[in-house]
Amino acid sequence: MLHAAADILQERYARGNQWDLGGVLIALPGRQAGRRLRQLLDERAAGDGLRLVPPETVTPADLPERLYAPPPRVATPAEAFFAWVQAVRRLAEDDRRTLAPRMAESGGPLAGAGLAEHVLSVRADLMAEGLTLGDAARRCAALPGFCEDRRWGALARLEELYVGTLSQAGLTDRDDSRWAALDAGTLSCEQDIVLVGTVDLNAQERAMLRRLPSPVLAVLAVLPAPPEVRDGFDDVGGLIADFWHDRPLPLPDERLCFVEDPAAEAHALADRLAALDGRYAPDEITLGVGDERTAEGLARRLALLGLPTVSPYGLPLARVRPAALLSALRDYLHDPSARRFATLVRHADLETWLESRPGLPSAGDAPLPASPSQEEGFGGAGESPCPLLPPLIAKEGPGEVFLDALDTYLAEHLPERLPEEGLPPVLEDARNALETLLSPLRTSRALPDWAEPVADILRAVYGNRELDDACAEDRQLRRGLAGIAAALRDIKRLNPALAPRLSGRDALAFALGRLDGLRLPADGAETGMAMMGWLELALDDAPVLLLTGLHEGGVPAGTPADPLLPDALRRRLGLPDSRRRQARDAFLLCVLMESRPHLHLVVARRGADGEPQRPSRLLFLGDGGTVARRARRFAEGADAPPIPLLTSGSARRLPPPRPEPLATPLTRLRVTAFRDYLACPYRFYLRHVLGLDERDDAADEMDARRFGILLHESLAAFARAPIAESPDPAAVQRFLRAELRRQARAQFGGDPSPPVRLQVRQAGRRLDAFARWQARQTAEGWLIQYDLSERDLEAEIWVDNAPFTLTGRLDRVDYHPGEDKYRIIDYKTGDAGQSPDEKHRGAADGDGTRPWTDLQLPLYRTLAGANGVAEDRLEVGYVLLSADLSPVSFTDKGRRDGGLGYVPVPWKEPEFGSARACAESVIRALRAEAFWPPAAPPRFPDAYSPLCLDSCRDRAEWLAQDWEAEREIGRESANEFAAP
Repeated sequence: MLHAAADILQERYARGNQWDLGGVLIALPGRQAGRRLRQLLDERAAGDGLRLVPPETVTPADLPERLYAPPPRVATPAEAFFAWVQAVRRLAEDDRRTLAPRMAESGGPLAGAGLAEHVLSVRADLMAEGLTLGDAARRCAALPGFCEDRRWGALARLEELYVGTLSQAGLTDRDDSRWAALDAGTLSCEQDIVLVGTVDLNAQERAMLRRLPSPVLAVLAVLPAPPEVRDGFDDVGGLIADFWHDRPLPLPDERLCFVEDPAAEAHALADRLAALDGRYAPDEITLGVGDERTAEGLARRLALLGLPTVSPYGLPLARVRPAALLSALRDYLHDPSARRFATLVRHADLETWLESRPGLPSAGDAPLPASPSQEEGFGGAGESPCPLLPPLIAKEGPGEVFLDALDTYLAEHLPERLPEEGLPPVLEDARNALETLLSPLRTSRALPDWAEPVADILRAVYGNRELDDACAEDRQLRRGLAGIAAALRDIKRLNPALAPRLSGRDALAFALGRLDGLRLPADGAETGMAMMGWLELALDDAPVLLLTGLHEGGVPAGTPADPLLPDALRRRLGLPDSRRRQARDAFLLCVLMESRPHLHLVVARRGADGEPQRPSRLLFLGDGGTVARRARRFAEGADAPPIPLLTSGSARRLPPPRPEPLATPLTRLRVTAFRDYLACPYRFYLRHVLGLDERDDAADEMDARRFGILLHESLAAFARAPIAESPDPAAVQRFLRAELRRQARAQFGGDPSPPVRLQVRQAGRRLDAFARWQARQTAEGWLIQYDLSERDLEAEIWVDNAPFTLTGRLDRVDYHPGEDKYRIIDYKTGDAGQSPDEKHRGAADGDGTRPWTDLQLPLYRTLAGANGVAEDRLEVGYVLLSADLSPVSFTDKGRRDGGLGYVPVPWKEPEFGSARACAESVIRALRAEAFWPPAAPPRFPDAYSPLCLDSCRDRAEWLAQDWEAEREIGRESANEFAAP
């Protein structure tokens, strides 16, 4: 179609060696088509030796303002929105309840904003077809069986208030001004108008084109329309829905491929490209995207297959880093919780600012850096492309101290809000700096007056950034800031009569709302296969088109659920409806089939979320046999089996880094760490040698470890207190309850989160049950030995004529004077209430031997023996503090019932000797630095699972690879990507 347009333009306007298109205005469906047409014109002019004066191109949405002289003050979209908000607030109470029964009487300056936004959209749809809300109300009232008279009557009265509100502010609605110019006959255009592929003009645009004075206008509707289908278009090239809606589409079956899911879709596209065997250059291949929602995921999957793409959609402006920062600031102003604080300060750019804080004090009310231009506040001509970014000093990398402190504090204390006092100094300093940054937002102002304070925050955070235009990330940041600056300028220019007074949070919310729907187009530096949206594909001239997204909701697009304008009512009012969308998309698919030699359609049966998708109805516009055949193909399953996106042979294998030789041999170890080595030597190395651990502050309640620590600390305080010798359960209970409250307050503050409060109560119930058990133990003669309880102990053992030090802390040691007997107690607070034997030994091997999985209690016995307690007078066991609060008891057969009380180990000297031998074998392995390979994956994934390749399908093969060879591959890969 674009080549035909170029032919017509050359035939009509080329004279001699001059090709003057300066007086031509060309309307095309999208901007990509405009860029491609300009490229074709340049190529043709160069090839034919013509001096080209290029035309001006517009989209249909911009065309009406070129056909008349708009009044001096046409309301911007933001001004129209606030006029609707004011109209809603002025509406009679009965009408307001009719339209929004749940709308609050006094909801602040933006009360009714949701209704205003909805009605604004409805009126735009109506006005595009020449109807006001009042016109629609009268037509609806005349419809048989229509029962929404009250609602549409209220809408008509709301419209009158809206128009009056604009008039009082000296403004005119854009649609009203267009229809007024049309009615007054004041349309004119000094340029010739050429319509290229604009088959979906609305009634307003068609009427304006028809009413232009004919001597001025040369409308050329350039369409690929053979004689037999010319009846499918009107006089300005718009399609006639009834002609195209059910017209058969002769799509050959071999051009259609059904696949199972998006991963298989990407592979099918790669297969189609491979089948072309290099006959087409990359710029001769287009990837069509029928459903914009799938574009990002499709691009990502193709990139994994080595097929980079260039998206036509660009990046949503609301997703650039500065917009994400404003969003985090808004959320924190709304809810200054610890979690919101963490989200905010983890924003990469704010983190950098907090680490350096250029020119900003850490506390106080110092003013923010001045604007580059005091007159406008956004810079002027001759400044950097983004006036929010004055050229400044070199960037600095963020440190790790602050976030480490934050992670630790949040994980340990689980605060709902950061306390006023008691924060670590580094966090207190960061909070003070953040409060200084946010202080201008903690007030209310007229909305236009918010533009400058918001820009000041962006200057403070980004002003000291040196950007490298050779870096794609920096280019995106610069363009994102420029887009936000433009939105802030629009806010600054709002009509004061319409602009409400807002809080800083509401002002940020409004500014971010203005960014919705705006995108940063590709900056031209990307390379790869061109992606193109559905509505622009008909004008694409690439000979190869691979088309995806032909499912219901994609092509045709889904019908929006609008309670005011359901599809049936749209049809009766003459508005575009699902029938017209199907007709348009049928025409576009027809164009695609007829205009290129290679068209391949790939349709996925399931979406990225795994839910089934229905194929597009356009695929079934044919005879009965075609419909039945395709329905069977789709129902029977994919044409090819699902293919995993990543296979073991699709990339170089890089196994986990093998342990390096230790600079200092291990000569001491906590007894609780033996369990980790027995479970997995490599995980032991990662955790205890390298010190790697997981930090997670997402929890809002205590995990099992933190819950256990709370109980342990309370019990440790009890063991040191004189009350420990009391046989009175009530006295013990009172002490433990008070100590629990003290520990909880010290750890979580005076206002912990609701989940933590509940857990503290649960801990209290366990301590109540423990108090009853403890009183019985005292009455039976057991006394707590506080000199051995909760003390760091050491024991030196000799293995192969060399010493090794065991360290540990015993929860509790009891002594019974009457029996001259000791017992080591380890508190266990897990809900399962496992016995010592269950925790320490695995299932029996084939020969009946039960391997040791934990050596804690046997080695506790060794520690006690090395610190003055004879092992032959010593027993060890657990005191269970599980969720089952019933007392522990044992049946005649040794079976245990209950979950609270003392459970001794059943081991005798042979078992203790076996445990000692196991410990010695671990010590020998540690001395030999035997940390490889990783053991079998644990039952539940942990923080080390990714490093250990636990989810890898051929894990053993990966782990068995030659390490030195892989290191050499890694060095070669690094050299490939190194700068020359």
